Amino acid sequence: MLALLLVVIGRPVAAQPVTPSQAAATRPANASAMYEFMLARRAESVDDFAAAEAAFRRALALDPKAADLHAELAAFYARQNRASDAVTAAEQAIALDADSEEGHRILGLVNAAWADGIVEGPAGGSEAAWRDAAITHLQRVQALPAMATDMGLQLTLARQLLAAERVADAVPLLEKLVSQSGPAGEPASMLAEALRSLGDVERATTVLEQAAAANPRFLIALGDIYERQSKFEEAAEAFDRGAKAMRTPGRELRLRRVNALLGIADGKGAERAVTALTEYLAATPADAAANYLLARAHLQRRDAAAAVTAAERALAIEPRHLPTLALLAAHYRERYDFAAIVALLTPLGQDEVTATTQSPADTARLLAELGGARQQLGDTAGAAAAFEKARARLPESAPLATALAEAY
Repeated sequence: MLALLLVVIGRPVAAQPVTPSQAAATRPANASAMYEFMLARRAESVDDFAAAEAAFRRALALDPKAADLHAELAAFYARQNRASDAVTAAEQAIALDADSEEGHRILGLVNAAWADGIVEGPAGGSEAAWRDAAITHLQRVQALPAMATDMGLQLTLARQLLAAERVADAVPLLEKLVSQSGPAGEPASMLAEALRSLGDVERATTVLEQAAAANPRFLIALGDIYERQSKFEEAAEAFDRGAKAMRTPGRELRLRRVNALLGIADGKGAERAVTALTEYLAATPADAAANYLLARAHLQRRDAAAAVTAAERALAIEPRHLPTLALLAAHYRERYDFAAIVALLTPLGQDEVTATTQSPADTARLLAELGGARQQLGDTAGAAAAFEKARARLPESAPLATALAEAY
């Protein structure tokens, strides 16, 4: 709801210094208008919103050129989720005083709510236009003291900048937010992602390391960024610490740790992966992905028999588990067991449902593997049929076109 987004609007607006020439535009011209304004705030405080609006209207009738009154009315409408009325009043405030802090603040927050879909925007508008307006208005008050102490407002601006792909503009703001809120809040996560998207992986890693030291929930993001840098040992450790910090670590986190272990060079994480998977599968045996990872771990340990057994368990659970099919096909190819490849992959070539619902590229690779195995066995017609099906998945593939031509 807009009221939740604009909860900060409920605070009194801090009085800002004004020049004599601005005074007429920013202050009620008479005591009667100020009295009506106080009645409006009093009525709102006891949830008498109709009386509050009426008092605001009387105040404006007494002093129609007081920008602060229009801005306060805009804030009132925003608190009542009357976004369009809030915008109209805020625009009137800015027309009277181009530097109206509250006017720009309301326009920034309401446009941000429209851009993010928190509140339905007016007909004819667009997400991009609302986001640009939100950024424009929030940047107008960015240097003012009220925003400097309002982390919610700064965070809203940062989100809009990121959504507008103005990442470089968001980074300094996020760095300031992290310095204000500490390393373990949402701004730290946003800053790390912004830095990563700019290619500054080293600084992003540092931010997440500091965040994870203060709050274990950041260990998963830290493990993820280690994986992106192929630092699999560090990633596995981060995922392991993240799992231990949870009362009941979920499936995804446990399998991500195993996957990181399997990324360590020379199979140095394979034994730990087998241990972790054996423990996990003892409680959850019907997990095709876990059995597939176990097969990978056994292959790294050069235990082919155990790997085939684990892969067959995965396929018994999910017969069209493409990663397992690819793993077994590669294993058989290394042993020149083309008959085993044909037996393994022929059902895939006959299964049109799987071929149309799974990844076209992955399916095409397996069908090409099937074609190659049939070709090795002298079944050129079967090879051509498999290559045809593979090419139907990836019609632009030159290697598949070549393989099909050779089969013919």
